[in-house]
Amino acid sequence: MRYRRMTPIRTVFRMIDPKALDAAFGRVLAGIAALLGDGDVIAIDGEALRCAAHVTRARLGRGGTFGPG
Repeated sequence: MRYRRMTPIRTVFRMIDPKALDAAFGRVLAGIAALLGDGDVIAIDGEALRCAAHVTRARLGRGGTFGPG
């Protein structure tokens, strides 16, 4: 087995209890579902978010600043 370097993010992920995370995430989703009306949808799509960020940066200018880059 190869040795994996302990990075700070790896240390954090190792401390997370999977069952507790599942329960907490379930409570969050239940709360969100309670706010939605019949037929309402929330799309969660990382690809769409990346594209939206790219388009926003292009519209704002280089580096996300307002005005010409």
